[in-house]
This record gives sequence, structure tokens and C-alpha cells, in this order.
Amino acid sequence: MEAGAELPTEGPLVRGLICDIDPEKSDLDAAFTRPTDGLLSMDFTSRTPGRWLTLSLSLGGESLADYGVVGFACTSTAPHSVDCRVSLRSGQEGGFHDLFFDRRMVSFPTESLHVDALRIADHPELQTETRWRNLMFHFDPRSFRLVLGDLRIFVA
Repeated sequence: MEAGAELPTEGPLVRGLICDIDPEKSDLDAAFTRPTDGLLSMDFTSRTPGRWLTLSLSLGGESLADYGVVGFACTSTAPHSVDCRVSLRSGQEGGFHDLFFDRRMVSFPTESLHVDALRIADHPELQTETRWRNLMFHFDPRSFRLVLGDLRIFVA
């Protein structure tokens, strides 16, 4: 996808990447573009905050039992500081389970680097196959702008 291209505001932004906004309580406009210097630019304008605003990246549902850690590294920028919690969400019968990383991701006007990981041995739910697993960015459902510059997922 070329830089500057507008991305859809409904359905997947690109294959495997979805933004989910509380449809019942939120009055929020969203705009997504592919910036020249990054992966994804997000611009949210909130008139009425909802209960949630998430960015979800599909990771498949494989067991991670053969690995020691799973994590992510990303760079981001935002005109004003923006923070979010990040989790691995695993689909299970009747719903899902969120396993949160320890640190909040914080974006600033200058490029921010965030790296976090989970020890798989400490989390039995990561050692089995699941229906699906997503990397979830849980944002405060308010007005903000943020550019994800780079995002890497790792298992080792």
C-alpha cells in the first residue's frame, strides 16, 4: 500500500488488522492513513467516549509451548502523549481471555520505542492451541492522534 493512502474505517484496515470502537456508547470519528514514515496513522475525534477502543492484530492460534518468550517491539509518535495497555487476547469457548503485558505503551512527540515480553512458562494459556490469538492495543476512547512507525512481533 502506498504512503498517504486512506484506509477503510470499517472492517479490516489491512489483512489481519482491525480497529474496534464501542458501537453502543461511542460517538467517535476515525481516520486511518499509511504515512510516508510509518505503518499506520490513526486520528480519532471523540464527542462521546465509549467503553473501549482497540487496535487488533491477528496472530493465529498456535501453541507457543516450544518457545520461551513472546513479545513485541514498536515505535510510535503522537503530538500529545498517548498511552495504552497491550495484551494477547486468546479466543476460547464463549468468549476470550486477555493476558496483559506488564508495561503501558506511551507515545510522545519524539519517537518512542516500546518493547515488552511475556515468559511463556508463566502463562499456561499460551502453551496450548487456541481458536485465535490477537495482539491488542487498548486505547482510552477519546480524541488523539498517533503514528505507529514500526511493529515487530517475536517469539524466542
